[in-house]
Amino acid sequence: MDINTISLTSLTLEDLHLSHLLPNYTIKFDRNGTVADNIYKYLSSRQGFIQHKRHIKAPKDKVNSYQQTFRELVLKGAPIVLFFSSFSPKVTNPKVTNQQLLPDMGDLLTLVHLHLLAKEVRSFYDYGFRFIIGYRGYLYQPILRWDIETVDQTFTILHELIKHAERITGVRNIIELVDFVELTKREGDYFESQWEAEKTKVRNLYLDDDEYMERKISGWLRDFKQSINPIDFSDTKDFHSYMLNQAFSIRALKQVQFRGGEKDSGICNSLPPSVQTSVRGLDPELSIQLNPYFRYHAHQRLLGLNQLTGKWETFKWIEKAHVAEPITTNEYNYPFYYKI
Repeated sequence: MDINTISLTSLTLEDLHLSHLLPNYTIKFDRNGTVADNIYKYLSSRQGFIQHKRHIKAPKDKVNSYQQTFRELVLKGAPIVLFFSSFSPKVTNPKVTNQQLLPDMGDLLTLVHLHLLAKEVRSFYDYGFRFIIGYRGYLYQPILRWDIETVDQTFTILHELIKHAERITGVRNIIELVDFVELTKREGDYFESQWEAEKTKVRNLYLDDDEYMERKISGWLRDFKQSINPIDFSDTKDFHSYMLNQAFSIRALKQVQFRGGEKDSGICNSLPPSVQTSVRGLDPELSIQLNPYFRYHAHQRLLGLNQLTGKWETFKWIEKAHVAEPITTNEYNYPFYYKI
């Protein structure tokens, strides 16, 4: 076998350079607390590993609401299901990803992390713990301009990587990946009307120079302008206005997904009872560190294994192209990660 080709079917935690981190997943169970309180405390602990590293202190009423939800679920003996949205093809800026858009080792490591986290909760909660994740590829397709085949293929490969994560961690039925756009459609006209009303509110706040909204929208525009391939927008007449309207829409959706729908319980009304969480640290919701092994989310960068430190690092193609050595897999015909 080519030394620069690996097989995903034989990978272990040791191969992934993760086995030494397993103690970080162990819960410090407080026998004076309830099971529900221990679960919430665990998910809110170890900032930068379990809790998002940029988590902001949530308002007391938000914390009380989460704790009450967990207690009710445990009292019923019901599974605990956390919902958040994430995962997409990689950003299209060729200087960042060299137009390698499909899922790679960064995505697999993220899925393995979520499986290990859930496995630990299941070790002391017999009624089940899992994630439902809203795939954002179709949502962001008008902004990143991926072709639909890439969005479809990414969705398929992520499902395959979930199976690999199950084998590597020895635990099953942890992650259900669903189309985020389909969830918005299932919510119907009421949710759509809330989304439109929120877009107007966001737009007006921005145009009225609201400091908070101006900061949020400007940050979003900056990030996405650095993520796209300018060639994809060569025929767009007013690029700034187009991106500004997309920013209003995404920001509004973020607001209403936590409180939309006819039951005012967010975007999850068509799913099994779910607890809405976030993978962004600056939200007041319960926030999960999507990947503790490197800084950026998998879709934002390429992934390299530093040959000196043995640690995973994200990088822009333009920064490491001269030293990056591609590692492929038997399963996929594109670089799955790089030696750097």
